[in-house]
Amino acid sequence: MHAHERHQRLVHDQAWAQRFAHEPLSAVLNDWYQQPVFQSLDAAQRTKLIRVRGNNHGPAIATMLDATSLGRQADLRPALGHAFRQGLTIDYLCGEQDPKFISLAHSLQRATGIPFSLIKGVGHNCHWANPSQFVQVLLDK
Repeated sequence: MHAHERHQRLVHDQAWAQRFAHEPLSAVLNDWYQQPVFQSLDAAQRTKLIRVRGNNHGPAIATMLDATSLGRQADLRPALGHAFRQGLTIDYLCGEQDPKFISLAHSLQRATGIPFSLIKGVGHNCHWANPSQFVQVLLDK
């Protein structure tokens, strides 16, 4: 991620953090799950996620989002590539209906050789939407 992209991501995440800190959680979650990265969710799945996550504490989510923003994180791809070439087992998992993260997986694979596995029939929340296949992929490694 280039400096400009990193800055834009931080601004984006901080805006969401402000919303999580100061607005009703159900309203923010409703908007959160409308983002393109969650496009594979249908209305029932969105409703379920909002209900399940609606008991969380908005200010705590805001703090976590700000602290873990990709705008704050170092680019660890070179270090991951080095660790992979030294024999560490690494596999990038993403949902087969998550085009943004599939693109990132391909990019990581080209740059480092790190393989990726697609979790079938799901999008960004692949660990939630298909936990049995997610765990099976982990166990198979």
